[in-house]
Amino acid sequence: MVIVSKENNMDREKCPFGPPQISLSHDDLAAIGQIAMLEARAKASTLAALKGLARLSSDEWEDYHNQQFKQITIKLIAAAEKVDADLHSKALRLERLRGISQDDRHKIVHAGWGQSPDGKPAAYDVKRKSWLSRAEIQRAITSNEQTDRLAFVCLWDTAKLVEEGIIPQRTVGAGPAMRLNSGLWKW
Repeated sequence: MVIVSKENNMDREKCPFGPPQISLSHDDLAAIGQIAMLEARAKASTLAALKGLARLSSDEWEDYHNQQFKQITIKLIAAAEKVDADLHSKALRLERLRGISQDDRHKIVHAGWGQSPDGKPAAYDVKRKSWLSRAEIQRAITSNEQTDRLAFVCLWDTAKLVEEGIIPQRTVGAGPAMRLNSGLWKW
């Protein structure tokens, strides 16, 4: 179906600013929001782990908040290498997964959303010049869930290193804290 403006007989499909916006279903909006939330949570966990592993002061740590997720994971890898081999291995896996999940997220969150020929909401990946399937939307959710889980494991392992005395506990300033069975640990 082609929409034609009565005022100037203009075909809206050929309009320079694109076809009219559509209302996305609650499921589509939830998927976009979930993907963005999972990435933000993974970045926050990674940033919290970095503070302990790199032994950053509160002020130094604050400076990292505006950096990209990739920059943070690369610094986490370097810091973990000096502290714990197992955590270093997990940080390397986290960086690989981050690359995949961010690419998946970008496809969905930055897609051009419109309607498919059958009238259902559809997403178009402009960068790759292709329509996205429901499977690709689900893949973005799944890959970002995996990244979030692994980032939390890195955070948990950092808290365990604080508990074991390998990373010094924070006594002043702002920073992350995590409650383990043995108590509240701050770094």
